[in-house]
Amino acid sequence: IINIFIKIILKYNSFHLLLKNFFFLWIFIKKIVKSEIVDVWDHAVMLNGLSPHKQLGEDLEEKGHKVIYCQYQPTCENMLYEIADKIKSQLPNTVTLAYLKLHETENSYGEWFAEDQK
Repeated sequence: IINIFIKIILKYNSFHLLLKNFFFLWIFIKKIVKSEIVDVWDHAVMLNGLSPHKQLGEDLEEKGHKVIYCQYQPTCENMLYEIADKIKSQLPNTVTLAYLKLHETENSYGEWFAEDQK
């Protein structure tokens, strides 16, 4: 079980534009995270669809559980790559995703840094 607590740090090309558009950008980011991540992943079991656990997922689905099959081992670190891709694909050109943090528990989390992806 992963608590979807996401910390996002963005880089903005112009401080003046950031101040002018901060509220709208905040609402926009919240909307992306809610629609692309929280609403999709909330109360779901994530399984690697290419693993032997696929049968487990199918059994859970038959019992009414929400199951998401991904193409990777669904660790916190790997999920961050997908979260980053979903957010980056919808950001305006003037905004860059710099950092993400996803908590598995209160003390266990994964981090994604844009500078490490180059």
